[in-house]
Amino acid sequence: MIKNKWAGISVIIVILCLVCAGVFCIKQNQKKSYTAIIYSESSSIKSPADGTIKEIYVKPQQQVKRGQLIAEIEVPSKEKTSEVNSPRVDVAGAKARLKNAEEKYENAAIMYKDGVISQEKYDDILADLKTAQNAYNSAVIKAQNIAKAQAAAKNQVEITKIYARTDGTVNGKLLLKGAQTKTGDEILQLLSDSKKVAVYVDKRTSSKLEAGQGVLIKVPEYQDKAFNGSIDYISENAADIEGYEKPVYAVYISFDSNINSSVIKPSDSGSVYFLNNRRFVF
Repeated sequence: MIKNKWAGISVIIVILCLVCAGVFCIKQNQKKSYTAIIYSESSSIKSPADGTIKEIYVKPQQQVKRGQLIAEIEVPSKEKTSEVNSPRVDVAGAKARLKNAEEKYENAAIMYKDGVISQEKYDDILADLKTAQNAYNSAVIKAQNIAKAQAAAKNQVEITKIYARTDGTVNGKLLLKGAQTKTGDEILQLLSDSKKVAVYVDKRTSSKLEAGQGVLIKVPEYQDKAFNGSIDYISENAADIEGYEKPVYAVYISFDSNINSSVIKPSDSGSVYFLNNRRFVF
């Protein structure tokens, strides 16, 4: 009886050990997943110079390809004529000198008639008058030419073309045809076709992660497939996010390989598994 009793106890102990070992193995191999938010990166298409929107060739929600012409801007030409670059013409000064020469000539004409001044003196004053007249006329013509050249340069524009830097979708048109724009003004937004992933983790998990670390990503549209990815960066500051009891840290992730981005929708939820040397660590 005693022998059978101890045998039964031994069997129970062995079973318990096996159960414990099994639970331990299951926990060791268990993959802890984190809810992921899939999103598209947004890039701003900005004006490269001061100017006027000549044309915008895309519409909201339109699909565009990298290198596709998006918009054209009229930019004032930097090319200037020699007249525009000439020093300012002193028309007022030339006019004042002409008036002075005319007064001298009027006095000289009276004095010459009365025999007060010689023919030679009279001829010199008359020559000064003609020089002043020519100088004034030349100044007026030059000033008019400069004004015309400045007006022409003001109206002369160069066309600057703006192209899409990536495949994507026009998220919204911010500026319209004819709008004045400054350098750096946002013309429209472009949502990239390539998808990104954001995960929110607690402080303890955040401290174990690093940029470049591998992850596995599962998305609802690909039930039986996991995609490799890597961490781009981890937020250093915690934030209060709805649905989380404590402040969390954002982890931003990129897919390592191209996926069918048209199938995956932004804001879809997926799952992320953090890896260490391609093995699950937590």
